[in-house]
Amino acid sequence: MGEDRRPVMVCATDLGGTALETIQAALSLAAQCACACLHVVHVRRQADRLKTAQEAADAIEHEEHRISEAVARADAHSIPVIPQLRTGEPCHEILAAVRELHADYLVVGSHGHAGLDHFVSVAERVARRAPCNVVIVKPPSVSTRLSRDLDEWLER
Repeated sequence: MGEDRRPVMVCATDLGGTALETIQAALSLAAQCACACLHVVHVRRQADRLKTAQEAADAIEHEEHRISEAVARADAHSIPVIPQLRTGEPCHEILAAVRELHADYLVVGSHGHAGLDHFVSVAERVARRAPCNVVIVKPPSVSTRLSRDLDEWLER
């Protein structure tokens, strides 16, 4: 990263239950890192292409609206937010976005499926392969539970 270049951050979201927390965490980190901008990336799976043209257009419009809504609900922190909708396999498309944008940081949400040997989350796969620093945002219930458990343990 050159001295005159401000860092770029990508936030990948599936628009699920942790989307708002993930975007808020990314905005906060982007502000702390003095990032030039935050790219919010959502990936539609290939299977969505099997819909009729009208169904696909409606789905894309709905997803674009959900990205904009999530970004609008998050604190802006004076950082430009650029929504991006991609189609394909999530891990591949997120990594492609990171490379294309020359991202310095990637923020992804986790669903908290730890301990399942047969299932490797998109967040874990992306973290292993990303050419930049990665932050994984845990679901609020997991974070809250761990924080409470740590507080109780420290009080002993």
